Amino acid sequence: MLEAFNAQDLDAMLELYAPDAEVVPVRGALEGIVYRGHEGVRELERESAATWSERRLEDDSVEVRGDKALMLGRLSMRGRASGALTEQRAAFALHVRDGRIARLATHFDEAAARRELGWDG
Repeated sequence: MLEAFNAQDLDAMLELYAPDAEVVPVRGALEGIVYRGHEGVRELERESAATWSERRLEDDSVEVRGDKALMLGRLSMRGRASGALTEQRAAFALHVRDGRIARLATHFDEAAARRELGWDG
């Protein structure tokens, strides 16, 4: 997942997602926005490319319990218009089905990601 994201390789990313996957970016969690299916992933990537000239994700740790995973990491993004670099810690709640991502929700708060997974926050 990290390789595909960091390379901004949409085809490789789509292979990782179930056809009916749900993706909730941080602003989605704040605004109730959910991107659905492969077309939703494409739309999110188009929007991200319009906003950010560079994006990089580095993982610090991954905790797996059954079909759920929590990845903690650092997200670095450079604004396309401003050129400003933003770095933020992030927590990714992943639900996996048949070896593919069925739901991915991004949070800036580890406790919120744990609640998303139904784990103690």
